[in-house]
Amino acid sequence: MKTLFTNIQGISLDEARPEFSAMVVDGDTLEAVGEYDEVVPLYPGGFVQVMDLGGKTVLPGFIDAHQHLEWTGQVLGSADLTGCSCFTEVFDGIAAHRKKLGKGEWVLAYRLNDQLVQEKRMPNTAELDAVCPAAPLAVVHTSLHFLSLNTMAIKALGVTGEMDGVDTENGRMTGLVRDPASLSFVMPRIDRMISKEAIVQGYELAARKALKSGITSLHCLEGKDGEPEFSAFFHRHHRDLPLHTVHWNQNRDVQSSLDLGLTRIGGCIFADGAIDCYTAAFFEPYCNQPGNYGTLTFTQAQMDEFICEAHGKGLQIAVHCEADAAIEQVLHAMEKALAKYPRTDHRHRIEHLEVPTTTQIERMAKSGIIASMQPAFFPYLMADQTFYERMLGPSRHKRLHPYRTILDAGVVICGGSDSPVTPYTPLAGIQAAVCHPYAPERVTLTEAIRMFTTAAAYSVFEENERGSLRPGMKAEFIVLDRNPYRVAPQDICKINIEKVFAKGKLYSTEDL
Repeated sequence: MKTLFTNIQGISLDEARPEFSAMVVDGDTLEAVGEYDEVVPLYPGGFVQVMDLGGKTVLPGFIDAHQHLEWTGQVLGSADLTGCSCFTEVFDGIAAHRKKLGKGEWVLAYRLNDQLVQEKRMPNTAELDAVCPAAPLAVVHTSLHFLSLNTMAIKALGVTGEMDGVDTENGRMTGLVRDPASLSFVMPRIDRMISKEAIVQGYELAARKALKSGITSLHCLEGKDGEPEFSAFFHRHHRDLPLHTVHWNQNRDVQSSLDLGLTRIGGCIFADGAIDCYTAAFFEPYCNQPGNYGTLTFTQAQMDEFICEAHGKGLQIAVHCEADAAIEQVLHAMEKALAKYPRTDHRHRIEHLEVPTTTQIERMAKSGIIASMQPAFFPYLMADQTFYERMLGPSRHKRLHPYRTILDAGVVICGGSDSPVTPYTPLAGIQAAVCHPYAPERVTLTEAIRMFTTAAAYSVFEENERGSLRPGMKAEFIVLDRNPYRVAPQDICKINIEKVFAKGKLYSTEDL
């Protein structure tokens, strides 16, 4: 069914024809792009439908290169603590959500940022017991790297004070659980308590939330290390969603990727933790916690073995590394694997890459390793830059998310949200990259948009299908109420997305 879209301010991200005013779509394929007088004569038989877009701006659909669909769906169905400024608001939100649940049912609350509440910390067990004494309760930090549990949750999960990452005071657990216990033990056990039906419903809920924000393609980092059945379950369902998905098999079981017919493995394989939890692994200690260098999850030998096996089997690899010591471990393993099994176009990715050294960036460029980054961390997680400067020190603070340095070195950056860590808001990520708090690391608007379009497609070998608008590409595009090139940089995230075209269907965002 051929549809002509006219009266467009089109931004194609195709260097051969960067702007256009008309395009023809047949099903889910973009057939023609150009000026109205060029395109229409190509179709003497006419069109089934003609749609006037009223002079609105059209961009390629955004691609979120790093997010977790199952977790996002789970968060959307739980108490959302985003924006809470004090524990009173936190506890009110938990109590309101608790009323929607059955007796004794697990209470899950997400996206609490300890740096944005007056108390500047996570609540402890005694405080959570007071608000929820008769059901297990978990309050998860916005980073997903640490959480607070009430007494019933501690007992239900089997958490003990001897576990690495479980906080204690005077020999008693406080209720706070950090890396590695948070993500290797507690979160997987909580996930197992969610029904399969609820998980599938969460996929659909999250996918529609992504569409509403202009995302037409999701890179889904799904699964749990050492438990390949979680990846297999996602793989059975992801193609039924209303937008395109790419499955990253998030565990170190190489054979499980091969069994699923996947060409990639990894995602949040946690080489280290998170900066705001003081568990990201650095060469030097945190300035406000002398002696704490963060946490490396694996030995160098373990990382070498995983990456060498996966690379040797021809798989594309992605590993979570936030700080320089973890980046070094994974970069060394990738370089070693490339030396043993040379492959020029592997497109391995380092996820997050928040505080790399200049030398590490140069080595990534030499080896063809991609940086998968999340600019929206700045407005959503790192709004208080003075806190991060105290944590990292002035010199290291200037290496935080060094986009300009990375691009100038020749490293490709693809952009993501890490949802549910931050919401699906590509425009916020684009704005954050353009308005980096350290001016020398800012990028141009086109470079920022490419992070969430052409570069993201390239990062999974889909640059000939997605990321730009040219004939033969998938028809995945969005309609904006304003042209991002004609608004102030600090107002980019205020642009409204009015329509989204994905999988052959045009959606009004008001209906999603």
